[in-house]
Amino acid sequence: MQKTLKILLIIMLFLISNDAINAKSNMSPFAYKLSKTIKINSKATKKILSDSAKVSILLKFNQKFDFQKAKKLGANFHTIVSGIATAKISLDKYLEFIDLPGIEYIETGNTFSPLLDSAKSVTYIQAVINGDDLQKTYSGDGVVVGVIDAGFDYTHPAFRNSSNNQLIISRVWEQGKDGSSPKGFSYGRELSNSEEILQAKVDVENFSHGTHVAAIAVGQNIETAQQSVGIAPKSELVIVALKPPAQEQWKNTSASDIIDGVNYIFKYAESIGKPAVVNLSWGGQIGPHDGTSLFSQAIDGLVGKGKLFVTSAGNNGDKKLHISKVLGENEPLISYIQNSYNKQNAKNGLWIDAWGEEGKPFEFNFEILDKSTLKTKYQTEFHNTNKDTVINFIFTENNDKCEVNVHLSNSPFNNKPHAFVDVNCNKRFLFRISAKATEGKVNIWNWYLVDYYGITENFSSAGQSNAVIGNSECTISDFASTKKAIAVGAMVSKNKYINSQGNIINSSGKYGDIAFFSSRGPSADGRIKPDIVAPGMVVSSAVSSFDKAYEGQKESITARMEIYGRQYAYACLMGTSMSAPVTSGAIALMLENNSNLSPEEAINLLKLNATVDNYTKEVPNDLWGWGKLNLHKVFTSVGIDEEYIKTDEISLYPNPAMTPEVFLNIELEKPCYLQIILSDILGKEILKLYEGFSDSDRFSKTFDVSKLATGTYFLKTIINGKCKVEKLVIAQ
Repeated sequence: MQKTLKILLIIMLFLISNDAINAKSNMSPFAYKLSKTIKINSKATKKILSDSAKVSILLKFNQKFDFQKAKKLGANFHTIVSGIATAKISLDKYLEFIDLPGIEYIETGNTFSPLLDSAKSVTYIQAVINGDDLQKTYSGDGVVVGVIDAGFDYTHPAFRNSSNNQLIISRVWEQGKDGSSPKGFSYGRELSNSEEILQAKVDVENFSHGTHVAAIAVGQNIETAQQSVGIAPKSELVIVALKPPAQEQWKNTSASDIIDGVNYIFKYAESIGKPAVVNLSWGGQIGPHDGTSLFSQAIDGLVGKGKLFVTSAGNNGDKKLHISKVLGENEPLISYIQNSYNKQNAKNGLWIDAWGEEGKPFEFNFEILDKSTLKTKYQTEFHNTNKDTVINFIFTENNDKCEVNVHLSNSPFNNKPHAFVDVNCNKRFLFRISAKATEGKVNIWNWYLVDYYGITENFSSAGQSNAVIGNSECTISDFASTKKAIAVGAMVSKNKYINSQGNIINSSGKYGDIAFFSSRGPSADGRIKPDIVAPGMVVSSAVSSFDKAYEGQKESITARMEIYGRQYAYACLMGTSMSAPVTSGAIALMLENNSNLSPEEAINLLKLNATVDNYTKEVPNDLWGWGKLNLHKVFTSVGIDEEYIKTDEISLYPNPAMTPEVFLNIELEKPCYLQIILSDILGKEILKLYEGFSDSDRFSKTFDVSKLATGTYFLKTIINGKCKVEKLVIAQ
C-alpha cells in the first residue's frame, strides 16, 4: 500500500510541475478547466465536441484583439462595453479562440444561483401608489421592468392585465431554447408577441423562482390574491429566461449570458423610448467582491440615465463562509473546511476563492487531512501567486476519491493576487488551507453550485488556536459589489401569515428586524453594502403552475384559484431574491416620474431618505446599509415629486448664476408661513434661506453662492404648505 501511494505521489508531482509550466494567467479557473477537458483524448470529450454546442465567453480585450479573426473562427459577439465582450464559440474552435492575441482575460462557467403584503406598507410604497401628499398616483406606467431569472409561468394570471386580460409580458428571450434569436444575438429564441409567449407556456418546469420574483415587481390585481399585487403593475414586463442546469458546467448560464440579458432589456426599452430597471435575484460568492470583476465592469458600462440595475445582496448572512487576515512575518492565515456532500447527489465539491491586495502577492498551500488526527494525507507545496501556476491531482484511499485543481495567478483584470481551489469528491473530506506573506490582507470565500442552488460551508479552527474561524462579514454576492448596482438586503416584513387552508403559519424573526439570512458587507474594498434593505421575509407572490412542488397542500401556499381552466397558486417565500424586486418595482415608480434618473441619483435618493429606527441603529452600517426603503420619503424630497415650475411668482437673477450673488424675489399671498431651502440635485439641504411668517406681499433676498460648486440646484419654496420648486444653475 505504501509503495503504491509513493508511486501515486510521484505521478502527482509530475502533473504539478508540468501544469505549472503551461499555466495561463489570462484564463479563469473554469476556462482553463474546459481547455484541459477538450485536450483530453477521451470518448466523453469526443461526444461533447460532436454536439456542435457553443460555450458562453466573457472576455476583456485590448487593441491587439482582432474581431475579424475571431469571427472567422465562428465566434458571435453580442455585448461590447468598456473593453469587455460577450461571445459564443463552438467547442471545436475554443482552443484556437483562447490563443488569439489581445485577450487580457477570459471567463466561462457558472458560479451563481438564485437568492432564494405588508411589503408595500413597511416601505411606504403604498403611499406613493395611492398618491398620498403627492401630485399624482404612481403605478410604473411608461416604464420597462426587466427580470433575468428562470422558472417563469407565462400563463399565470399575475401577468394578465386585470382590466382587459391582456398579457403584460412584451418580450421573452429564452436563452437555452432553439429558435429565432433576438437581433444582435446569436443564441436562444425570442418570443415577441402574446400569442408566441402563451403558446410557449413556461421556460422550465418544476421551478418557480422567476414567476415569484416578476410578480412581486409587476404582478396584477387578482381578487382572490389581493395581497400579491405587484409594486408597479402598469409597467411593461420583459423577461430573460436563463438556461436550465446541465450536467456539464460550461453549458450552464454564465456571467456573459446575464450581461447579454441586461443589454437586451436596455436595447428594447430604448427602441420604444422608455426607461428601464433590470432585476437580478441571483448571485454567488466567487469573485473579488470589490466591483472589479468583468461582470461588474460590464454592468457599470451598460447602466446610465434611465437604465438602472438592481440585484440581491445575498442570502449568506448567517453563514461563516468568509475568512480574512492581514499577513505578516510569522503571521500566516490557516483555516479548516470540509467539502459539501450528499449521498443522493453526485455533485459533491467545494470552491475556495482567495484574493489579496494589489501589488502584494501571497503564497498558498492546500492539504487533505485525517479527520481524527489532523495529520496530513497529502499537500501541495507553497506556491506564490506572482507566478502563474496550476496544480492538478487526484487523491485516492481505498474507495475514497478526491480530485483537486488549484490555480494561482496575479489577476490581469484588477492586478490582485488570486488563488482558486476546485474540489470534487465522493465523500466528505477535511482540508486545511494556508496563506502566507510579509504584508497584505487576504480575503477568502467558499461556495459551490448544485443545479440551481448555491451551497456554502463554514470555515473552522478544528480546535487549533492558530487557525482562523469563519465569519459572516463581507458575505454580499460578488454581483452586489458592482459600483453602479443597487444592492438590496432583506428585512422581516411579515413573521406570520394565513395560508390557503386557513392555518396561521409563523416564521422566525421579529417584525421590522433584519432577516437572519441577509448578507452583510462591506465590499472587499471597504464600501458600505448593501445600499438599502427591503422586505424579503416573507413575501407572498405567484408560483408556477408547472411546478409540482406546489400541486399539493403545501404549507407556504397563500391562495389558490382556477382561471382559464387551470389551477394557479400564490405562496410565501423568503430571500433577498424577494427584496430585490420590491426595490425594482419602487425604482420603476421613480422612473415613471423621472425617466432620466441616473444610477448615482437613484442610489443616493434611496440612501438619503431611508428609514432609520431602533433596529437599524446608526447608519450606514454593513448590515442595513443606509436603512429601510422608504419610497414616500424619496418622492416628497426635492427632485422627485415636485415639479420644476417656472412661474412669475418666483424669480431668480441671474440664472444661470455667473456672479457671487443671486437675487431672489417671491410674490406672496399675505399673511403666509414661508420656508425657502436651497438643495442639491439629490435633495440634500445646502442653505436654509428663510423660515417664518410674512405679512408682506413680496419677499426679496440676495444670497451668496460664491462658495457653491458649479452645477444644478433647486430652490424649494413652501408657502402655506404648498410647494414650488425653481431650478438654479450655478456657472461661475
